[in-house]
Amino acid sequence: MNRISNLKFLVCAALALICLLADGRVVAQADAFTGGALTEDTALSADGSPYVISADIIVPTGITLTVEPGAALRFQAGRALRVEGGRLVAEGTSSQPILFTRDGADPWGAVVFQDSHADNCIVYATIEYARVAEANQYWQGVIAYDSDLRVERSIIRHLGLMGLTLERSQAQILDNEIYDVGLDGIHVVGGEVVARGNHVYEAYEGIELEHMFTPAVLSDNHVHHITDDCIDFDASLAVVERSELHHCGNKGISISYGSAVTLTNNLIYASAEGIAVQDGSTARIVNNTVVDNQLGVGLHKHYLESGGIATLVNCILWGNGTELELRDGSRVDVTYSNVEGGWPGEGNSAADPQFIAPQEGDYQLWQDSPCMDAASPAGAPGEDIRRAPRPQREGYDQGAYELSAQADSLIVINELQYHPRSDDHGEEYIELYNPGPAAVDLSGWRFSDGIEYTFPVSASIPSGGYVVVGHDPATVETVYGIGGVLGPFVSGRLSNGGERVAIEDSLGAVVDEVTYDDHLPWPEAADGDGPAMELINPTFDNDRPCSWGSSVGLGTPGAQNSVYSAGNIPPCITGVAHAGQGNPAPTMPTSSQPVTVTALVDDNSAVAAVTLYYRPQGASAYTTLPMSGGPVYTALIPPQSDGKYVEFYVTASDDEAATRTVPDGAPGTVSAETGLPVTVSYLYLVENTPPSGSLPIYRLIMTEENRTELITRDLYSNVLLDATFVYGPSPYYNVGVRYRGESTRDVWPRPYRIKFPDAREFEDRERINLVSDELGRESLAHDLFQRVGLPSSDTRFVTFYINASLEGDYLDVEQVDNDFLEAHFPGDDAASLTGNLYRGKDGADLHYRGADPDDYAPYYLKKNNEDA
Repeated sequence: MNRISNLKFLVCAALALICLLADGRVVAQADAFTGGALTEDTALSADGSPYVISADIIVPTGITLTVEPGAALRFQAGRALRVEGGRLVAEGTSSQPILFTRDGADPWGAVVFQDSHADNCIVYATIEYARVAEANQYWQGVIAYDSDLRVERSIIRHLGLMGLTLERSQAQILDNEIYDVGLDGIHVVGGEVVARGNHVYEAYEGIELEHMFTPAVLSDNHVHHITDDCIDFDASLAVVERSELHHCGNKGISISYGSAVTLTNNLIYASAEGIAVQDGSTARIVNNTVVDNQLGVGLHKHYLESGGIATLVNCILWGNGTELELRDGSRVDVTYSNVEGGWPGEGNSAADPQFIAPQEGDYQLWQDSPCMDAASPAGAPGEDIRRAPRPQREGYDQGAYELSAQADSLIVINELQYHPRSDDHGEEYIELYNPGPAAVDLSGWRFSDGIEYTFPVSASIPSGGYVVVGHDPATVETVYGIGGVLGPFVSGRLSNGGERVAIEDSLGAVVDEVTYDDHLPWPEAADGDGPAMELINPTFDNDRPCSWGSSVGLGTPGAQNSVYSAGNIPPCITGVAHAGQGNPAPTMPTSSQPVTVTALVDDNSAVAAVTLYYRPQGASAYTTLPMSGGPVYTALIPPQSDGKYVEFYVTASDDEAATRTVPDGAPGTVSAETGLPVTVSYLYLVENTPPSGSLPIYRLIMTEENRTELITRDLYSNVLLDATFVYGPSPYYNVGVRYRGESTRDVWPRPYRIKFPDAREFEDRERINLVSDELGRESLAHDLFQRVGLPSSDTRFVTFYINASLEGDYLDVEQVDNDFLEAHFPGDDAASLTGNLYRGKDGADLHYRGADPDDYAPYYLKKNNEDA
């Protein structure tokens, strides 16, 4: 359906009432359904969307609410969906997800289940911008009391408190993405729960379980970049298996208050404490890899007066500040484990485990690792963290990864064409390269993630040779002028937005994997501009973004990469962040708090030095601090003066003197417009007393140089100046700032445009417009359009500060762009989002100017798909 048809449909829908289906369900239309207590089975459809909910939806006993694929529910402030004994079936699809979101700028409440033992489900849905329900201040996100629930393949994000809360409920939490929540991603108290395949990040705690007397099962979860504990158990029975936990501000796994937990095949790294067994708790820890934490495994008291008891079998503890620590009467039995520095016990060793690329978070074993065949078969799991079978050679391996029997066949994912310029998926391909001395039999090998394809019997790749697998082999051969392309992809396509691509051997062991992205530091030209993404050198770690480049031309499938280089490349620096010391760690520290700066740094060779440069407001020169650690490097900036900003950047060099600086362009240059200095850096503000008010508060931190440039240059300049934006718990570094408007830039206070990097958009928006003139009229107009069912920008009244200076009250008006289309037409497929958006200029009065498109060009400015 094109945009005009959509618009006509919405206008017509505003006049419709209710259609009754043969099965007795009522299908509600957008203007007719606004919430309230249901008295009969009801369905909410994509055709009737969006539904603006002005009263709590209540689903009582005996009633089913069905939310169909593509439906969108927009809740007004504090409103909630309350399943009170009834049944909710909200089952979208991958192409038509369901949307639960706010209507306007204020957060809504929650999806709440109370005493509902029906087969409730939320599948392929997005739940966002919920905070506190008006009916109950403890309701937020998704919460279930004494209920049965399945939440699967859904996105839960941008929540003020909990993401998903379960109390005394039976639940399956499967393959969800949960991020940007104020407290816990998943919080469970009592009941029965299985949490599998979830990706949880940017939360205060990842997963917390309390009083679980039926053992909870947590498997295949990825939890990272958490302020406190990635997984926390209090008085609970549980099993944790095949999970990856890293960058946990406190503990990877915390086991407290008499809990009894079994940990199998887990990888825990880059955290303050890998595993903590406390307060009379017990843990059986089998085939875990616990590495590069400040403390590997700690047994001690926390809340109570007793320590912990643990058994470690077949584990690797390496590279931690302290590998094992026992205090407060704790006891540990360690056998068949590799512990740096040694530990008494049968079968234990203390030899370098020889991880493939620990600086990249790749803790798989090289084929000559001393951990190979060194584990005890007694109690060893039958598979590893990737579900590859154990054992694969003569004996079992230590740690979370089993070394593949074909590990010496290190086939490399060498080139990806994931977003052709034509947008024809048939042109997509994956190239493999064999750097080894002998041919490799690919029979039975398969791509297990990203796409699905199994290599036929007798398929092979010669030494120094290539194999190309195409989405549509004939199309790839025609476009690139080659032959012998395998394929087609059995299912799936390469994501334009980035994803994991993995290839397994015939025994199910992962041979190579790449998790790519479509924004910096990954090559950006490969995202729809024509080039493929090519590995600079097959010996470089291909999971590092800096190991890749955009091809010269369309790509080189089946041949040496156009960006190939036998030389060195500079270190890769990612994940730069700052946090004041405290609990929780503040984005804006006080004048008594030092600030910790962290950065993930790695190199294809070896990192030689990492340096932090910082400069408080008013200082003329930068102060340098060496950053220590690896692969996560840290440095501590001492406390600074109240009301002043601090700018900083990071450099890293390797053992061949190759150097990289982030952010790109730091510390700055000279303006081509004014000749004045302008800066590029990361920024934070020191603040003892944060401002308060009735409106949401947006903060913009700019250096004096950039503020002067903005004020003194031509008012109508559209050149973006570097700044840091703050709203919520974490900052948005390196946003671009300018004044906005063609006819309103001379009003006071000035209107602003803020553009966010692709790597981290604000509320899924690339840019925001802060309007300072006629706020009430503008907000009223957009609200009126939405109330009659027309697509129009969301708005939010805010108070805006630059540094410590109050700019005034503004209206945040949603930009009409591709993000707008995705937000306001959630049920549309990808193809329908490729239509053109135009902005009218003087004379754009929609009258007919003839059949020649060129006659319209002076009046209608194309705002997307510029290359089409």
